[in-house]
Amino acid sequence: DTILVRPGHYVGTLDLQGKSITITSLFNSEIEEETWGAIDRTVLDGDCMGPVVEFDEGEGPDCVLAGFTLTGGCARSGGAIILDNSGPTIRNCLVVGNRATRYGGAVDAYRSDAVFINCTFSGNSARFGGGIDSGSLGTRSNCMLWGNEATVEGAQVRPATGIPMTVTYSNVQDEDPDDGIVYPGTGNIDDDPLFVNASGPDGVFGTEDDDIRLQADSPCVNAG
Repeated sequence: DTILVRPGHYVGTLDLQGKSITITSLFNSEIEEETWGAIDRTVLDGDCMGPVVEFDEGEGPDCVLAGFTLTGGCARSGGAIILDNSGPTIRNCLVVGNRATRYGGAVDAYRSDAVFINCTFSGNSARFGGGIDSGSLGTRSNCMLWGNEATVEGAQVRPATGIPMTVTYSNVQDEDPDDGIVYPGTGNIDDDPLFVNASGPDGVFGTEDDDIRLQADSPCVNAG
């Protein structure tokens, strides 16, 4: 089954409850006027009521979330997305302006094997893993993790010791982009992605008015 969501600002939280279902914005629609900007204009806002989306009942790869902005999530773990005993597919999502008091400002993954493709994580915060805190397997491909914050450890990614998390063809910020060291994985870089206006008109990084489209000369354009 597939649910198509038209552009709008939807407030609340979403629990997939183990379903095999595709929930997608019109970002890949054949209707041209609906396609343009659909990810920016189709917003799931947690309004600090918990994680924006929960996958914790055995969801598999045929449970798909695609083409949304996820923002306003507040939780102990997994501000935007909480993964527990699940392995969904999440693609073409913008995850911005979420926070956790402990683990995973954007994503907290535990006993999960989720796949993230073409997702951007920016302006999220937590004590551990400002972007992603992962205690499990999983794959992140063609993703950007930039401008997230952790007060203790792992501003962009904090993987668990001894549990490999595959990150490939992604742009992962580190403390020194000139040190020649990038996040382990094929095709990864750590160059400034050159967002159009990362902090938006309000000057606050990680809020909905941030314009994190890429400039024409971004190192991430046509890369990966």
